[in-house]
Amino acid sequence: MNSLNLSLYLVTNNSEDEEKFLNIIEESNLEESLEKNERIENFLFKDETIKDKELTSLSFSGCVFENCTFINCKALMIEFSDCTFHKCDFSNNDFTTGTFHRLIFNDCKLTGSIFIEASFFGVKFNNSLLDYANFSYGKGEYLSFSNSSLQNSDFDNFKLKEFTLENVNLEGSFIYNTSFENIDLSSSNINKISTTIDCLKGSVVSIDQALLIARMFVKIKDDL
Repeated sequence: MNSLNLSLYLVTNNSEDEEKFLNIIEESNLEESLEKNERIENFLFKDETIKDKELTSLSFSGCVFENCTFINCKALMIEFSDCTFHKCDFSNNDFTTGTFHRLIFNDCKLTGSIFIEASFFGVKFNNSLLDYANFSYGKGEYLSFSNSSLQNSDFDNFKLKEFTLENVNLEGSFIYNTSFENIDLSSSNINKISTTIDCLKGSVVSIDQALLIARMFVKIKDDL
């Protein structure tokens, strides 16, 4: 399998294509791959745990990760492209200035992970936990979160383009110097978010959310 074929699967999200790719892709030991290569391509990694590793400047392309765990890893400037992740745990790792292009995360945990100044393009998070994640000073294009939790996450100076939220828990999140214009928040939980009216200007919200936002910035007089 090559990354071009995997890119096609990432676009179509076709389960039959995925099965074909998993039958072709070579399974490898992640620990050994990390020791041998700075660029790791077209491997399947399953049921592995990587702990206390320096992963700076590594590159993964066309790889599939299943039930893998990274613990206390420093992955500055790491690059992932055309990869899929299923039931992986990347919580509390440092991905500062990382590059994430054309990826799918399914049922993953990234609680407390640091994505400061990271770049996302064509990335999908499905049924994943990203509470307390920090996306400050990064950028995201064609970035989507579905049925996921981003409680108490940090979006400070995050540049967005084609950003999608569907049934996402944003409760307690910090949103500053980040424009949510034209972003549909109506299916997501925005209770107790900390933000400014300028950040939410032009966003799409439900009637109840509109009242909630109004109460953040003005006092509503009860005339009854």
